Order: sequence, then structure tokens, then C-alpha cells
Amino acid sequence: MPQDEAERPEDIWGFLRDAAASAGSAPDQVRTYIGVASQTHRIEIFQPGSDAPEGSSVHPGLVLFHGGAWREGAPVQFYRQARAIADAGFVVALPEYSLRDEDGTTPRDSVTDAFLAWQAIHAAAEDLGLARERLFAGGASAGGQMAAALATLAPPQSITGHVRPAGLILFEPVVDNGPSGYGHALVRDYWAAFSPIHNIADGHPHTLILVGDSDPLIPVETAELYCRRVQAAGGRCSVEVFKDAGHAWFNYDPAGFSGTLAKALSTLQTWIRDPED
Repeated sequence: MPQDEAERPEDIWGFLRDAAASAGSAPDQVRTYIGVASQTHRIEIFQPGSDAPEGSSVHPGLVLFHGGAWREGAPVQFYRQARAIADAGFVVALPEYSLRDEDGTTPRDSVTDAFLAWQAIHAAAEDLGLARERLFAGGASAGGQMAAALATLAPPQSITGHVRPAGLILFEPVVDNGPSGYGHALVRDYWAAFSPIHNIADGHPHTLILVGDSDPLIPVETAELYCRRVQAAGGRCSVEVFKDAGHAWFNYDPAGFSGTLAKALSTLQTWIRDPED
């Protein structure tokens, strides 16, 4: 039986809050930005810890968007990963964004907020000790779609000077919103301009996709197709497949959590050490 069916906590968000508290993972500071519906959203910041490499006051960064089908969820999903990656020398930012259940918004509104949050983080880079040219993006499930959107979709008209992420770390991402992909019914009126896999172009950044082989929502074949299209456009992309792992397994399965974190961190460090690798 896939891990998500056998072991998934009934209250996954409560489980994640408790796990983060038990690990002592909490943001170091909070920034804000104004979202698409004029809400004030938090951006929770994790600064490099005492184990970070010495010799520079400017650090690479990673922006992670939580999952939840564009309708629920919270940055706490990535608190534990954010603390570990920050301790390795990164500035990690976890934005809130518009959600259907809280704000009555659409997936397109969530993606607009992703662009607005990304712009706000770029604008605050100097204060955060962040190297803009080494700012990566990632996310889980619908949050993975939002991160990929930053690399593939046209920004909203309100955004000027958009800079694509230096690379993408995608956990079981919703990259196909086409007629046979996840969430199509929610975006059917605009899916062609919304679905990352249908908007891959030259210059796509380095990409790592982490996916389970028993995920009923994001098939391995979809992740592999995304990578083939990135490679056809001249980019670098790899898929890491985890055995007997279902959707969102890395949230609660200890081996899934540690395995995906280790792969994400080692990949980021490789990209920093050798941007051409």
C-alpha cells in the first residue's frame, strides 16, 4: 500500500505544526507583501545559521511555496526543510498567498501572488543579505506549480522586470494543468497560459523534480515529460523517484522527509558550486 494511504495523518496541517515545533523550527523574521486581492500576506524568513559557510554576508536563497490545491495550507509545511537549508548557508523565504478557502480566490490569483511575493523578495534582497542572481524557487504540489510558473509563465501586467529563478526544486509538482492534468476543471478557461509544462521555453532554469512512484495525482511519467521538454529547450532537468511513495508522503514519512531534503540540499549546493553542472 502506498505510504500516503497507509500512514497519512488525518490532520496533516496539525501534524506539520507539531513536527515543526518539536524540531524547534521557526522563522527568524517576517516580511509582508500586498496580494492580488489587497490582502497583507506574510513572508516568513529563515536566515543562515551558525553552521553556514563563513566568508560572505551575501547568501544564495530559496523561496518555497506550500501546497494545498490552491485552496488551503500554510508555510509551516516547509519549516523543517527551511531551517536545515538555512543552516547550510541559504536565506529561505516561505510566502503566504491567496487561498480559495480563506479568500475566495482562484488558482490564477494564487499564481499572481507568487509573482508578487517573488518581486517583494527581490526588492528586499539587500536587507536580507540575499544574492539575487542565486535565488532559487521551489514548492510542493500546487506550490510546485507556482514555483514553475515563475520560470515558464508570463508575469502579470503589474510586474515589471521579472527575473526567473536560478533553479527549481519541485516536490511532486502540479506541472500539467491541461485536459488530462491535475486541476484542469479549476483552470479550464485559461489553462493554456497557466500550465507550466505547456509553456516551457529556451532559458528554462536547472530543475529537480522529486516524486513518488505511487503518487495518484502526479505520475512519474508527467515529471519525466516535463524534464524532456526542458532538455529539448536546452535546459538541465532530473527526476528523483522515491519507491512506494504516494502524494505528499515527504510531509510525514521520516525516510521521505530526510531523503527529499538531502537530495534538494545537495542539488542546490551543486548548482551553487558549479552553475553549469
